Amino acid sequence: MPLNRRLLTDTACAAFAMMAATAPALAVVPNEDKTPADIVDNADDYRGVGMFFRADGFVCTGSLINPRTVLFAAHCVNDIPDEQYNVDGVPAAWSFNVNALPGFQNWFANNFASNPDLAVFNVNRIVWNPRSTQDAFGLGFIEADIALASLDTPAAGIPTWALLFSTLPAPTISDPARGTGYHVNIVGYGATGNAVQGAVLGIDWRRRAAENMLGGFFSLDDRDNVIIGPNPPTFPQNLYQIDFDSQDRDFERDFNVYRDDALPNEGITAGGDSGGPLILDAANNTLSNEDLVIGVLSGGSRFFGASQPFSSLGTPSFFQPLSLYWQYITANNPYRYVAAKAGNGNWEDGNHWVTQLDPMYRVINPQGQVVNGLPTSPQLGPDGTDGDFGAICRAFGNPDDFCTDLATGESFATTGTLPAPTLANGLPGASGFVPTNIDAVTTPTLRVDPRYYDVTLSQEGNTTLSSDVTIDQLTVRGNAGLTVTAAGNLTSLIDINQFGGRVNVNGGISSVGDYTLFAGMVEGTATVTAPFLTSVTGVLSPGTMGTIGTLTIDGNLVMSSGAQFNVDLGTSAVSDRLAVTGMANVGGVVNTSSPVIGRVNGNGERYTIVTGTGGVTGTFTPRSISAIISQRFIYQPNAVLMEFSTASYNTVIDSNDPTQAGYAQLLDQNRSNASLESLYDLDFASVDTIRSTFTGLAPVNEQAVRSLSAQSVNLLQNVNAARLREADKSRAGGKVAVTGRPLDLAQMSLAPVGQPLGGALMAMQDGGEATEMTETSLPENVGVFLSGGYVTANADSLPGFNQQADLSGYFIAGGIEFYPGDNTMVGLSGSYHALEANVPLGQRLDSETYAASLYLRHAFEGGPVIDGQFSMGSMGFDTRRTVQFLGATQTLESSSDDLLVSGALGISYDLTSSIGTLSPGIEGRIASVSLGTVRETGGTLGLAVAREKFESKQARFGFDYEKLGKGVAINANAQLVWEFEDGPQLLAANFASGIGPNAGFVLDTADHTWGEVGVSATVGNGPLQLTVGADTTIGRDNADAQVYRGTATYRF
Repeated sequence: MPLNRRLLTDTACAAFAMMAATAPALAVVPNEDKTPADIVDNADDYRGVGMFFRADGFVCTGSLINPRTVLFAAHCVNDIPDEQYNVDGVPAAWSFNVNALPGFQNWFANNFASNPDLAVFNVNRIVWNPRSTQDAFGLGFIEADIALASLDTPAAGIPTWALLFSTLPAPTISDPARGTGYHVNIVGYGATGNAVQGAVLGIDWRRRAAENMLGGFFSLDDRDNVIIGPNPPTFPQNLYQIDFDSQDRDFERDFNVYRDDALPNEGITAGGDSGGPLILDAANNTLSNEDLVIGVLSGGSRFFGASQPFSSLGTPSFFQPLSLYWQYITANNPYRYVAAKAGNGNWEDGNHWVTQLDPMYRVINPQGQVVNGLPTSPQLGPDGTDGDFGAICRAFGNPDDFCTDLATGESFATTGTLPAPTLANGLPGASGFVPTNIDAVTTPTLRVDPRYYDVTLSQEGNTTLSSDVTIDQLTVRGNAGLTVTAAGNLTSLIDINQFGGRVNVNGGISSVGDYTLFAGMVEGTATVTAPFLTSVTGVLSPGTMGTIGTLTIDGNLVMSSGAQFNVDLGTSAVSDRLAVTGMANVGGVVNTSSPVIGRVNGNGERYTIVTGTGGVTGTFTPRSISAIISQRFIYQPNAVLMEFSTASYNTVIDSNDPTQAGYAQLLDQNRSNASLESLYDLDFASVDTIRSTFTGLAPVNEQAVRSLSAQSVNLLQNVNAARLREADKSRAGGKVAVTGRPLDLAQMSLAPVGQPLGGALMAMQDGGEATEMTETSLPENVGVFLSGGYVTANADSLPGFNQQADLSGYFIAGGIEFYPGDNTMVGLSGSYHALEANVPLGQRLDSETYAASLYLRHAFEGGPVIDGQFSMGSMGFDTRRTVQFLGATQTLESSSDDLLVSGALGISYDLTSSIGTLSPGIEGRIASVSLGTVRETGGTLGLAVAREKFESKQARFGFDYEKLGKGVAINANAQLVWEFEDGPQLLAANFASGIGPNAGFVLDTADHTWGEVGVSATVGNGPLQLTVGADTTIGRDNADAQVYRGTATYRF
């Protein structure tokens, strides 16, 4: 059959009256192996492709490129001025379901209202390229066949298509089977039918899809010049072109005009598919990993006149390349992606904003990669005639003999400079605008073009909104901040997505769709309105951090397991709160900020932190605020309450440490004691801090109280015992004498304990001192003595402390001794002891003892000796300890005076020989110090210590030794001591302002056996006798004491 010289074309646009729509439920025409039903997009793979309907009966197809904009063909609408497309002129709509009819029916029935539930959206503005009717003989569809429609309601949730604004690179060869090698998909709602007869079944409102190979990039003139021969330019603009190949090449009108073989799902477009996308799919191409729209369907053609139906085997279709009209698309796209600049600024300041690159725009970069971007040179439009590729065949049979490859092998380059970015031309980088939506107005006297905004806050800095603003979508990222003041109100018509940053809501924030808090923080005291506010890993913080407030969620709240909820606590169980008008599904964790210290005491205060009018479901994850404080949540039908439970301090201490155990008891039992409230700041400390704090509070000086009690009693009794051993009437006589400065020791009693003793320390050892004689008239059987000495000892501390206490001090004693006979002595004396103890933890104890003693000795004929003593006095203790508690210092002090009573009775036997007198004997001693309760002052940590009475009952076995020489007497003694009293094992104490029973602090166990030895030397034959001596303990585990003494005796 000869080819027809005349090119026949079809606009692929069909008129269809809705009221007569009775076509069977059968757009794209399938090949001879498929039926119309086989190619319906039942899987909804091409969801973002929609059907266009004009109320005067025309239908087309288009691609959703953002929630407000559909890209389609100008010839679908360029028969009338674009201003006429409105509800008072020619209403129009888009429907995006596989079956578009229900949506359009609803649109008609509801006065042309959008219905997102049926995916039907009313058009509020159409723009079509005026060059579509000016060039190519005014046919309206051959060139510049580009139009855009604006939707009055966002098509939220419907996928949008990426647009490739670069022309496909020319392949280096034309393959007989795959042609250019570019696999494409075609989609539309147009008429359908069969491969032989074409689109004979009409339009049934169904979306259909098929595949094809891109035949090439060339003009209709290029094609005709190959097939028919050179002719003057008629339609020079390049187009993307495809043809309809038969499966087995036996159809006579299929001469494979564009060189390639048929694909299994080969198909062609038909009337009603106009405006539909030419899709370069990712599945069958290597150029990109996403599907790309590269063209818009304009029409089709045939070669054999009426004998060859349109949309049948052998017919081609052509598409407007987006690369030739990218500037027209960007300028007339009403949607703008904008962002706030870095730094703080007001929403209402136009210089605070800058336009961003539309995320759906794609180009091929110099490396051959498809990237988000725009071309760097102006569009060519109808002048886009270079860069041809593809093979055109002229006859049946072997196409190799009759095909022409149009490829130049080189990509064509465009030249020129792009204009400066403006909001109007759509180029990124424009400023000087305030993002707030503008709806289209189309009346005979007024035209307002629509403008819609997708706003992103991602730069460092805060944006403050103080007015009413409506946008399509809001995204918050990074460290950006948004503050909506009380005068501000932000409405998002799609949704709000927050991936970081901080949103402070003191005005109003509303979203038609959901508010998803992926990350970042939402705070404030106003209202967030959304169907669902969902926190994935975000933070909800009513008020601001550190202040109390209520954040209202007008809608439903969902908090995932990764969500966080910051709650500040006030007095009287007042706290931050989330007030939800719908259902609250809670989850994640609740953080309590630092002011919780002092608000939480474990006494059962409950805080209402969530209310849900529609009910409350889910649970929070309880957390331990500290080692002691943990959360507990009470779930009511419409609220969540939080309280703080306290664990016993026994759960965190070292159970082997008695000091920690004692303080654990005291803090547990005093929790309700308001006077000790400040101590419970320790609830929030770490385990290590709690343990070290308790250890540092140990009343170590109380162990020293018992040690000094024992030392003072022992010292008093030993001084009296020494007088009983060393006093001797036979060696006394003469006048009064004083040696060794014992009065200096008396003077020291007026100085503070612990002052350096200097020479007085060894006063009784200064043998070189001169003797001062004093006349007196006392009887010859009366002697006066003065004695003084220095005491030093080491004593054990409380269990758990390896460091011993250092005890030191001095004593002075004086008295008068009577000798009724040669073998009898009776003495009266008074003594003063000043001892101090430096104990671990820097604690200190001072003790002063005043006592009066009566002692006597009688030697029987033949060797037996009996002696005894009785003392009574006062023993005083002053304690001081400086303790640290959470960084604060308290100095705690106490003072007491206690009654001292002691006595002793001994029996010995003098064995005289040439080497001296050895006197083995036995002695019993008793003593008590009526220790009582003392209260420390100086801070809340002060203790009321119930000291247990000190008692001692001893049996002593040993001997005395005496050697008398000319002017010198040597005395020595050695004793084995058995202590019958165990002493208290526990120290009972509570806080001075405490309640409840005393806690028991473990004391060191008393020694039961030890040894004592002493030696002294007495010089003098007359009335003056000077004695120096030293005594020490041996084998005493909890106290190792030494006494150095000097005595001056004056006989009259």
